Amino acid sequence: MSTHTPARSVRAVVSALVLALVGLGVSACSPGSPESDACADFKTYTAASTTSASGGVPAVTIASSLQGDDAARLEASLANFEACTGIDVVHSSSPSLEADLMTGSRPDLAIVPQTGLVRSLAASGALEALPDSVNANIELGWDRSWVQAGSQGGVNYAAPIMASVKSFVWFSPAAFSRAGYKVPNTWKELVALTQRIATDYSAAGATASASPGATPSASSQPAPGTEAPQDGTQGARGSGVAPWCLGIADGKATGWPATDWLESALLMTRGTGAYDAWATHEVPLDNADAVAALDLVEDLVLADGRVAGGRQATRVTTVDKALKDLVDGRCLMMLGSSSLENYLPEGTVVTDVEGRNGTVVTATATSTGSATRGATPSASAPALVDTNNQVSAFLLPDDEHSGATIVGSDSLVSFVGSPADPKVKEMLMDYLTTTSWAQERVALGGMATANKNVDVSSVRSDVARRASQILQSRESVIRLDASDTMPPEVGEGALWSAMTQWTTGETGSKEALRQAEEAWPAPH
Repeated sequence: MSTHTPARSVRAVVSALVLALVGLGVSACSPGSPESDACADFKTYTAASTTSASGGVPAVTIASSLQGDDAARLEASLANFEACTGIDVVHSSSPSLEADLMTGSRPDLAIVPQTGLVRSLAASGALEALPDSVNANIELGWDRSWVQAGSQGGVNYAAPIMASVKSFVWFSPAAFSRAGYKVPNTWKELVALTQRIATDYSAAGATASASPGATPSASSQPAPGTEAPQDGTQGARGSGVAPWCLGIADGKATGWPATDWLESALLMTRGTGAYDAWATHEVPLDNADAVAALDLVEDLVLADGRVAGGRQATRVTTVDKALKDLVDGRCLMMLGSSSLENYLPEGTVVTDVEGRNGTVVTATATSTGSATRGATPSASAPALVDTNNQVSAFLLPDDEHSGATIVGSDSLVSFVGSPADPKVKEMLMDYLTTTSWAQERVALGGMATANKNVDVSSVRSDVARRASQILQSRESVIRLDASDTMPPEVGEGALWSAMTQWTTGETGSKEALRQAEEAWPAPH
């Protein structure tokens, strides 16, 4: 979400996508081509070679906040649909999608990441009810709880099409193994691990590199008492390595990663009851449980020496920059969703928690890329820990041992009065809610799915595969990201702003949450 991508026709880049799809073993086709059998799945979309009601090539515009490889993979997943039907799909990506939609700058369709925004748009009369074909698709593939999130007054306005697990902690299994660190099973163990990392890599009096095998020069020897650990762990104290990476910069959306920390800590340490009451505003946003959870995060992540670059730097550090810092070895852990795989530097290997079964991150053909993709570490941010260029993720541990986790959901909505031919628009909506599309999209990488009919074995990386298993399992204890479900002026406005001030130390926990509470709209 760090850059703006103008509207792009998927047809305009289909030749590049064909190459990418072939390389991934995904078939591409065009009407009348030798591969026309590959278009069999699209025969139900009868507008294939027809023109729209207004004449010319039938077209549908779809907007999202997806960026880089995330956006490119969405476009790649639609290449076959477009080639086989003749429908021109025009995708536009914007970091200010939410504001655009609320102010009336609307496409035919949009992929919306906040259910609170869906409710606001539906209440304003901006959204069309889902067609029967789309309702049938989501009924087949998604559990009712996901469907209900996009309903208002008994009418379905939003179809869930993508989902993610947001309570993952990304880390390097190789770095953990060398240092003798274990994946924590409780919040107490996470606190102890953070403290151990902070102690092992204390910045007191030294500037030595922590790269394995490095020998500090005489001029860079650690001060007495800060020498390298003698227990077999890698790296000298004084390296500048921090336990955590955190970046909250994201333009108008700055602050949301801190909100993820608040929500995760509240769920993990206070339980589902406290989380549900807070998320639904049965209790004030600044109630004692939420304040205590935020205090825990401050002690864990933001205390001196705990976060890479220092507390103030988090405000100007983007999520993808923080993720690259993790890969480069400036920190050893980072809270983030399963979808962060889309923002990993090309060549990074995503493994299981043991460092096995690796999948190499590759750029998608039409990706505009992120500012940090493929970049080499700068002199100011050296590779301080050898990560073997590999990462994995473990679930943030909860005190109830329930496996509870925060999840995100992206939903497809259709706008009233859009210029697209209604039948053509419904065809695209229908396809995006099929198991066939979900199967093709996960095969491209960087996405988990809650669609229970998708074969999880086809999900490319171990992290996305585990995320899909969590999302699909009816035994999982999952909760939607609370800020996404709140009224937009709270969840995307006051809360994000308050979390930004709290992260940089401008306000305390109680004051930050009080600011968010004051923004909650009065009941009608």
